[in-house]
Amino acid sequence: MTTLTVNLSEDTLEHLTAVANQVQATPQDLARAVIEDALRCPSVEFEQLLEKLLHKNVDLYRRLASL
Repeated sequence: MTTLTVNLSEDTLEHLTAVANQVQATPQDLARAVIEDALRCPSVEFEQLLEKLLHKNVDLYRRLASL
């Protein structure tokens, strides 16, 4: 497993810790679960942005793939 460091505001960390305590998890485990869930089920807005970026840069991606 790879380690990722994320900077959070004190308020965000306090909120994360409080929610983690409610579900009897560590803040790290809760953050990991939320990130994994978000990546498995991306929002409609994220999907739309991804499509836009992929179509916008399709020529660049093709040129890079041929290198």
